[in-house]
Amino acid sequence: MEQAKILIIEDDETLRKMYSERFQMEGFSVDGASNGEEGLDYAKSGVYNLIILDVMMPKMSGMEVLEQLKAMAETKDVPVVMLTALSALQIKSLVAGAVEYLIKSENSVDEVVSKVKAVLAREK
Repeated sequence: MEQAKILIIEDDETLRKMYSERFQMEGFSVDGASNGEEGLDYAKSGVYNLIILDVMMPKMSGMEVLEQLKAMAETKDVPVVMLTALSALQIKSLVAGAVEYLIKSENSVDEVVSKVKAVLAREK
């Protein structure tokens, strides 16, 4: 089976590394971006099975990134999981095209990995 490729767009370096390492331990190929602009560049240049996207980031918010991802032909069908500290944007994110909305403080790394695996299984 081909290794699923995940893009993590998260400005907190510690969190980005922690999630990247955990997903790599599970056999995923992972790229990481530290802001929305960099994340969009990665998304345009690579083929990803799933994108994990933070909401509050410098240069471009996660909501702006999500809107652009869903507007581009090459990324519109890639499932996006919003991972954030904000609970207020859940409905807006889902309406804008996110497939899942996870609140950092309410989900352990293992729970995030499990939920991402479930999304990938659903999207096959």
